[in-house]
Amino acid sequence: MKSEVRYKFLDIHRLKMNSSDDRFPKSFRRQNPNEKQLIEYMLQDESIIELMLSIGQNGFFEGEQLLVVESTDNTYRVIEGNRRLTALKLLQNPDLSSVFKSKIRKVIEETNECPTEIPCLSFENEDEIHKRIGFRHITGIKEWRLLERARYLNNIWENNYKDLSVNEAARTLAKNVGSTKDYIKRVLLAYELYKVLEDANFYNIRGLDDDSSFYLNYYVDCFQNSRGKIQEWLKIDKNSDKPLEGLDEEATTAFFSNRVSLARALELAGEKDERFEESINKALRALEDANSLVHKVRNFYTTWQDDLSNIQTLVKTIKITAEDIENGQNN
Repeated sequence: MKSEVRYKFLDIHRLKMNSSDDRFPKSFRRQNPNEKQLIEYMLQDESIIELMLSIGQNGFFEGEQLLVVESTDNTYRVIEGNRRLTALKLLQNPDLSSVFKSKIRKVIEETNECPTEIPCLSFENEDEIHKRIGFRHITGIKEWRLLERARYLNNIWENNYKDLSVNEAARTLAKNVGSTKDYIKRVLLAYELYKVLEDANFYNIRGLDDDSSFYLNYYVDCFQNSRGKIQEWLKIDKNSDKPLEGLDEEATTAFFSNRVSLARALELAGEKDERFEESINKALRALEDANSLVHKVRNFYTTWQDDLSNIQTLVKTIKITAEDIENGQNN
């Protein structure tokens, strides 16, 4: 028999963050963190600041209820919605955090909404919530592809803010959807580029269309500030009112016709320094992952020792080459 679910508005002071959430690292959960520690941990995700700004300017959307269970002390533990609760609590009391204080203060200065009664779905037990979460995030609502999200944002820009520049539109949309201005601007610019490609019939590149073969994230990444060489290669001026006016068709065709990855684009654009750093960081993260798993492995694959020896050899070779180059530059 399914437990009863009640829709109710609850005072924010009766809502407690869920310190046992599996999405917190186990080592952190073992510390039995208090509310302040939980909030400061959540603030490592800087989108919390953008979420604060969105709620503070637009209010709290009633369709985004927190999923809670009642505790014996007449409070409610939030099982789903800790990011939103963090944003709400900081809007209510910015002193709950000793980090990012200047960013939080800036949000408070720019907002006037401070919801205190929050829409919640109250469940009798936590298991029922986990069933719902599992359906929603795994088998239920299908997440939009980046291209679909970009199209949606572009439509809002054109229909509601057509008089705004891309910078102004990005700032406004970021506040509306709880994201960062820089990311929204990159998505908008990438979609503008997509429209150019679409209008040119994707330069007749075999197999390239707006279905699964088009990876908009390539161009979203290319509009990062650190990708200036790629933008220069493609003849894109990110800071111009018409950033795609001088787009280089030949470079763009090369980028897509061979399904060039971002790493390959960096190489073509001459950003070998950045590619080297990214490759080292990627390798480091992969080795850290392997190190965290090794004590759990019971059946090692056949050539693991050879592979580790090859890694050691490559590390030595890279180190020697890099030192030779640095010494040569310093002499």
